[in-house]
Amino acid sequence: MPGRGGVPGECEWRFSALDNVCPHRQGPLGQGWIEGDVVVCPWHSWAFDVKTGLATYPENERVGVFPLRIEGENVLINIESRREGESSSERHMD
Repeated sequence: MPGRGGVPGECEWRFSALDNVCPHRQGPLGQGWIEGDVVVCPWHSWAFDVKTGLATYPENERVGVFPLRIEGENVLINIESRREGESSSERHMD
């Protein structure tokens, strides 16, 4: 997906990958910050749950989550297989 990417986030020993583009004015979520279980868009402070992609406000807004897996020290994100509203947390302990 040219111009698109994932935003990796770590929350309570879980890993998630979200779409990098905020649905409100296409802000760069990867330049935002994590507060608890949400990633906050740096442009207008929209916040999205790192596991589900659902916005805290406004209701019914979301970003896609991507399936991921851990292989050794590598975090592999499948950007071809975005899942709407599903958790992308999948932590494998070695």
